[in-house]
Amino acid sequence: MKGRLIRLGGIVIALFLVPAIALAAFSWSTANGGVAAGKATAMSGGNLPTVTPSGRDVTVAWTQSTLPSGPGATAYTVTRNGTTTVCTTSTLSCTDVDLAAASSPSYTVTPKYQNWVGATSTGASASIGSPTLTLSPTSATAGQTVTATVTNFLDNSTVTFVEDGTRALGTATVPASGGSAFVQFSAATGSGNHTVVATGSRGEAPSSKSYSVSSLSFGVSLQSAGNKTAGTAFNVVVQAMNGASTDATYAGAHALSISGTAAVSAPGGQAGTLNTANPVTFDATGKATISVSLYKALASGTLTVSDGGTHSGSVTTTVDAAAVALTFTSSNPSCSTGTASVGNGTHSFTSKVSRAATVDGYGNAKSASVDVTVTNGTPVTINTNATESATASSTSLASQTTSVVVTASASGYTSVSCTVVH
Repeated sequence: MKGRLIRLGGIVIALFLVPAIALAAFSWSTANGGVAAGKATAMSGGNLPTVTPSGRDVTVAWTQSTLPSGPGATAYTVTRNGTTTVCTTSTLSCTDVDLAAASSPSYTVTPKYQNWVGATSTGASASIGSPTLTLSPTSATAGQTVTATVTNFLDNSTVTFVEDGTRALGTATVPASGGSAFVQFSAATGSGNHTVVATGSRGEAPSSKSYSVSSLSFGVSLQSAGNKTAGTAFNVVVQAMNGASTDATYAGAHALSISGTAAVSAPGGQAGTLNTANPVTFDATGKATISVSLYKALASGTLTVSDGGTHSGSVTTTVDAAAVALTFTSSNPSCSTGTASVGNGTHSFTSKVSRAATVDGYGNAKSASVDVTVTNGTPVTINTNATESATASSTSLASQTTSVVVTASASGYTSVSCTVVH
């Protein structure tokens, strides 16, 4: 190694000529492009970063660059596409926000230690999508919950969701840290396709997506028309439908349930029941007949049959309170055995008519005024909330008549008879 002495301001300094290649191996370039003096050393360049997109944001992260003696870089500069500085930080990550839709930015990391600048890392690219709307499910039944989710909308954007141009579904705000936003709504009641449009408040291009509402249903009808009686089983015909056509593909066993205002509990606590063994077998045409019992008396109620998924349907019916027995009371002569003997000659049988209770066996009211028809006797009325008629019915038995049957009857009641004899 060759050396030489130089004098600077009265100080003699010894310089040794070090080959240029050796100097480069132990130094960084300085921030102003010069070569470092003093304790020249080497340090690793920027490490290949990882990039994680979240909506229109990208988080860039990297591992530490260090000197052989141990100290790590004191700062890192992240650059996008080789020209735009994203951040200069002493941490090991930073986030680039509100990036252009449908872009592929590339990120590099340059480490710094005090005034030294290390080599720039290899670039890592991210993929940013366009504003997108997704719906789940894309095929629903009427009233089913549908979730509408947007991605790749700008941070803090308030997104408005509208169905078929007029039905407002709600709004959702994209988080400040990027990501997705969603609303949930009930599927339209009309069958067919329905289009949802999501529009952001920060000028993003609207995104749209369609979903379909199934036209599958049950056609439900009463096998026999007319009012039903609480506690008395009756048959209901259930036909699987696809739009206006019967659906033979529904043939087979399916678990059913009943609900609706007609199936709610009676005052005594008994709710409507499906009497047929479940699952119910549908024939080759997609039809089944089920037995149902309802217990709550009401003028008009809806009975709904459902498989809990794709099919449901309803029918309207009237349920009358169960029958309550009528009896002869305050009779003269007595008819406690079912026969009343009035003796010879022309004699009369008189008796009031009573109902056994003012509610049926399920707690439904039977307390309204009721007109009682008496065969072979005069009619009577049981007043509201009363159990016995206010007046007695009278039957005259002529001497030449051996016997006559007197019967009291009223709608919704079990009739009673008395044989009157001489």
